[in-house]
Order: sequence, then C-alpha cells, then structure tokens
Amino acid sequence: MGRPGLSVDDLQLRLTQDEDWLRDFQEALNRSATLTTSVSSILDDFRRESRAFQREQQNVKKLLRMKCATHLDEYLEKMNNLKEAISFFSSHATYKSQLNHMKQIFETGCGYLEIEFGNQVKSKSISLYPAKILECLDEEFEMPSFRLPNLATIKDTENINKMATWLLANSSSCTQFLGYYSACRSDNMLKTLNAINEHRASRTSKSHFVKFALKKAAGKISEKPSIFNITSEIMDLKRNTNEVIHKDTPITPVLFTLSVLLTLVQLETEACAAVFGNVKVEASILRQVMVHPLSTVLNHNLKLVEAFEGDFETVMPLTKFLMKHTNQIRSLCENIGEGETFARFKATVNHRSVQLISEFVDHLTNDNSRFVPEDGNVHHVTSKTINFLKLLAQNRPVVGYIYEQDAVCSNTFGMGVNLRNKSGTYSDQALGALFMYNNLSYISMCCVRDKSLMSTLNANNDGQLLSFYESEIEEYLKRYLISWTKVTAVFLAYSHSDERKAAKFVYSNFNKEFEKRIKELVLKPYAEFTSRESSQMAELELDRQLKYDADAGYEMFALGRGMYKELIRKEEFFVVLIGLDNAGKTTFVEQFKANFDKTYTKRHPSKISSTVGLNLVKVDCGRALINLWDLGGEEGLRSLWKTYLEECHAIIYLIDASNLQRLEEALDSLDLLTGVEHAVNVPLLVLLNKCDQQETALSDESTSNGCNGLSQERLCYERIRAEITEKFNQIHEGDLAIMSTSALENLNVQKSANWILDAMMTRSMQNGT
Repeated sequence: MGRPGLSVDDLQLRLTQDEDWLRDFQEALNRSATLTTSVSSILDDFRRESRAFQREQQNVKKLLRMKCATHLDEYLEKMNNLKEAISFFSSHATYKSQLNHMKQIFETGCGYLEIEFGNQVKSKSISLYPAKILECLDEEFEMPSFRLPNLATIKDTENINKMATWLLANSSSCTQFLGYYSACRSDNMLKTLNAINEHRASRTSKSHFVKFALKKAAGKISEKPSIFNITSEIMDLKRNTNEVIHKDTPITPVLFTLSVLLTLVQLETEACAAVFGNVKVEASILRQVMVHPLSTVLNHNLKLVEAFEGDFETVMPLTKFLMKHTNQIRSLCENIGEGETFARFKATVNHRSVQLISEFVDHLTNDNSRFVPEDGNVHHVTSKTINFLKLLAQNRPVVGYIYEQDAVCSNTFGMGVNLRNKSGTYSDQALGALFMYNNLSYISMCCVRDKSLMSTLNANNDGQLLSFYESEIEEYLKRYLISWTKVTAVFLAYSHSDERKAAKFVYSNFNKEFEKRIKELVLKPYAEFTSRESSQMAELELDRQLKYDADAGYEMFALGRGMYKELIRKEEFFVVLIGLDNAGKTTFVEQFKANFDKTYTKRHPSKISSTVGLNLVKVDCGRALINLWDLGGEEGLRSLWKTYLEECHAIIYLIDASNLQRLEEALDSLDLLTGVEHAVNVPLLVLLNKCDQQETALSDESTSNGCNGLSQERLCYERIRAEITEKFNQIHEGDLAIMSTSALENLNVQKSANWILDAMMTRSMQNGT
C-alpha cells in the first residue's frame, strides 16, 4: 500500500513556512544589496582620497627632489606658499587635520633645505694650497690687501645666501644648517693648515717649500717686481747686507701657519658676511669656525717653539710678526677661550728670543778657543759678531720690545713673589696684610705718577695692571680690617643709644684734640715768630711790618684747608653718546679718550665691533671728569636711550655723513628726545662723522662754492645742516652745535670735546650746581 499523502493542513503549514523563509531571504538580499552599495561608495571615496593623497605625495616628492641649484627660487616660493597655508589653517579649527599635515610637509621641506645648504657649502668650498698663499705673501709674511680677491675660499655664494636668509627668517627651529656651515668651513681651514705640515714632512716637497719660505723671509726673491717695486739693485743690496744662514727649523712653518691663519680668518670673515648678512649670526658662526683651527695651530706651534734649538737670527722674523699682530691674535684667542694659551706662546717666543741673544753674548764673552787665522785675517768671531750686531740694529724695535717684555714680566713677577714671602714672616696676619697693602699702594702710586712706567707695564699686562693692583689692594685692606672686628664689636654690643652717643662723643673729642695739636705744631711757632719780630721792629722803629700776624695765620690755616679741598675737587659730568649703528660712536670714544690720556692705546678700527648695550668710558679732561655712555644704535637697542637721557648732563648725537640713505632714519630716531623732558634742555652736540670719506659731501671745503658739481645723491653740507637744524629746533631748547668730524682721522674730535665741556660747565655755573 502506498505512503499516505500530506493532509491539506500539513501542506498549508509547509507552504506558510516556505513563504516566511522566502520573505526573510528576500530581505537578506535587499540588505546585502544595500551593504554592497555602501561598501562600493566607501571604496569609491577611498580611491578618490587615495588618488588625491598620491598626487599630493607626488607633489611633495617632486618638491623635495627639486635641485636647489636650478630651481631654488621656485622651491622657496612653494615653501612660502606652504607657510601661508599653515597660517591660514591655524586660524580655522575645522582644518586641524590639514594643519598637522601641512606642518609635517613644511618641516620636511626645511630639513631638506638644511641638508641642501650643507651640501652646497661643502661643494662650493675651496681649499687653498699653501704654495699659492706663500706666493702672495710679501717679504715679512704679510698679505697685501690687493691679493685677497685672488684667494677666495668659497665660490658662488648667491644660492647659499638665499637659503641661509630664508632659513633664518622663516624657521626658528632650524639651526642645524649653522652647524653644517661651521663644521664644513672649519674643516676647510684645517685642510690648508694641515697641508703646511704635510709640505714640511714630505721629503719631495720639503726642500722647495723651506727654501722658498726662507728666501721670502730674507727678502731675496720677488716674483712680481712691478707689484712690490723691488729692483735688482735693491735685491742685490738685500743679499749683501742681510746675508743670513738659515737652517731647516720648525720656526719657518710656525711663522707661515700664523700668517696663513690670519689670512684665512680675514677670508672667512668676508665669506661669512656674504653668506649670512647678519652681524649677530656672523659673530656666533665665526667663533665656532675658528675654535678648532686656532686651537690646533696654537698648541702645535707652542710645542715647536718650546722644542726649538737654534739662533736668534732664525727666530727673529717670528718675534717681529708677533709684535705686529699681538692684539689681533690675542683677540681671536680670547673669543674661543684660548687667551691663556696664546699668552704662554707669546711669552715663550719672547723669552726664547732673549735667551738666544744672551747665549750668543755669553758664548762671545766666555769663548776659550785658541784658534786664530794663520794669516792674521779677521777672526770668524768678529765677522759673526758684526753680522749679529747688524741684525740687531736693523731690528732695533723688535729687540727693544722683547727685552722690555721679558724684563718687565720677570721683575714684576719676582717682586710680587718677594713681597708675599716677606709678608709671611709676620706672626700677626693683620700686620702681614697691612705690609702688602702699603707696598702695593706705593707701587700703584708710582705707576700712576710715572706715565712711561705705566705704559711699559700695561704693554705686558693687556692694560689691566692698575686694575689688578687695585683689586689686590682692596683684598689686603679687607684682610687688615678684619683685625678691627674686635674693636667694632665693642660698639655693636652697646644696647642703649646713650652709650653709642658717648662713644661718638669720645671720637669727636679725639678729632678736635688732634686738630688742635696740629695747629699748635704749625701755628704756635709762627705766633712766637711774629711776636718776636714785631717787638724787634718796634724797638728799632722800623717802618716795616709783618704782613700776617698770628690771628691771620689761624684764619689762613682754616681758609687754606678749605681752598685745598675745593681746588682738588673736579666736577663730574655724564654725557650720552647716541646714534644709529655703524655711525662710528665707539671709534669716536677711542679717539676722545686717547686725546686726553696719552698713555691710552687705541684699539685698531678693525677690532672695533658694534656696541651691544652700553660701553662706559671715564675720561679725565683736566678741568672736569667726563663719563661717556656709548649706547648701542641698533633698532632693538634704541629703547634703552630714554633711561640714560633722563640722567645726563649733555648729549652727543653722531650721524654717519657718508651714508646719506640713512639720514632720514637718523633724524627720525631723534623723536625719542621729545619724550624726555630733561633731555630737551641739556647741551646737544650733533656730529656729522666720516666726513673724510670720498663718498660724502660734508667737508667744509666742499661747501665754499655751493653744491655745483655734486650728483643728486650727494647733498651739500649746508643743506644737510639746515635740515638738521630745523629738526633739532623743533624738539630741543638747550644749547646746540653742529660739527663735521672724522673719528678715524681725529678731525674736530678735540674741538667737539672742548665745546661740550664749555657748555656743561657754563650750564653748571648758571644752575649753581
């Protein structure tokens, strides 16, 4: 029998279940289609974002791959655009994600620019060969200024300057490129300096190098007579009168390395200025560049000089070179912390030179050799001595210099040691300190009184001898005064004011009694003399009388004491010296001080840098003391002027007359005076500096015939004077004078000093101060 069929109800149930399943399946298909559409949309958006990001990456890579040598301007323009975009996104919070992305791109671009800067500096740097530099030096190993353009150590700085300028102006966080530059340039200098030692060590080039250098030191060759103006007759004369037998010693390379070092320093200064064009950055970079080369040369040369065994003839050129360039080399060494090393090097050269001369004299005096020429001719000792004397005569300033330096150094040092040893013999430390105080005070007083002695001592102590003695005197005075603490402790122990008044009364009575005793010692004998002489003249009926009696003597004593105090007192004035940067203010101060203090040694103009902040100089002008406040003139420092203008007795305003483009800026800066009530009434001296330069038309001689013949860019003196007078009359009410000066040539510096002194002293008398 067959399987029974499904009932209608079962079949209906089954159909219902199938319908439900189909409906659920259809809904699942619909959801799947919706999900597929959403995923497709997301994928499309992702692909679009990816393509945009890839394009952006390609643009960045293209930007970073761009060669600065050919596309630098375009590169920097794109970097500027990035910076502007960052600035825009920073002001809109909705673009925070884009802002971070842009910053990352900008930092990457700056990093690449720094690397490219380093690569460019390295590829553009040129190492000079020692032989090429040697050919340019003159007979005294000096580098003529007209030779420097032929010795460039870096080429084509245009792009390097653009990169450096952009990095300094647009990225404060990027400083690595400065390290790239200093390291590369320092290595470049070392290559040239090390090549000198390689030349000397090389057996193939050693002979040629040393002979060439020695001949140049002796003045026996000149490859370009037309430049050095040396004729064959002069060369023959040099051979006959300065025939020196040179030996292959370490001294010649020492002299050559120092000369090359100074040449490289000058070249590097010019290169640094061409690359950065920023004075503050240049100073910092130059200090880093010089550290390794200068330290290496100093320490290496010091060892060579200490180990030198030879004669004075060989070491003399080095001594002469050092005498001429001491200030320059010392300044460089002090900037890198090697001042002590240079002082030791210089002292070693001077001491060794004196020692070699002494050895020659001792050998000459104690020569026990019995050899004499058989034919009775001139003894070799005689000829050698005559040649040595000729050498000393030809270099008299050098010989005097080294003997003076060595003797002063030895004697002052020995005297100090001797005094300290003697002070140690006192059992009482206070007496030992008093002994040192009195002796050092006496030495200081003698130095002040004897200008020649002060000048000699200062030459060996960098002008700091007097300040050294003053500090030592102050220190020993403090030690001595410690012994008085027991006495002062007694007064400090007084708890009541009556006890302190009693102590003060005791001291006051002591002073009165002391003055009374002095009067008795001085005036009592005079009173007896006047009484005796007056009675004798009365008895003889003489018509003559003593001009001053005893009472007048007492009055004269008091009057004389007061007059003495008044006579020795000098008025003290404070003068503010202001003006734009590079106007020549510090040079004016140097010349101003040198005019009144003949023992003062002016700094060379090349050693004078821009004043940062304040440079205070005190000058004794004879009839008064002037404190010159030399204030920095850079734009960021001019805000400091107001503080000092409120306390001054006079104002000196210095204008660079050779730079007429900054004349308007100089006049506008004077508006600072209007905000200081005190400044508008004090004497004001306007100095038109640098009138000696050919570029300016401010000399008085050029104005006698008006402005005829002058270009539009060069204003005549009277026109500028009129503009300045009009400007100052608007803001100033006190005494006013306008002068043309040249601080460098000492033109009208003394005249300006006399005017400012007269104006201040006249105003002081009028005010009763």
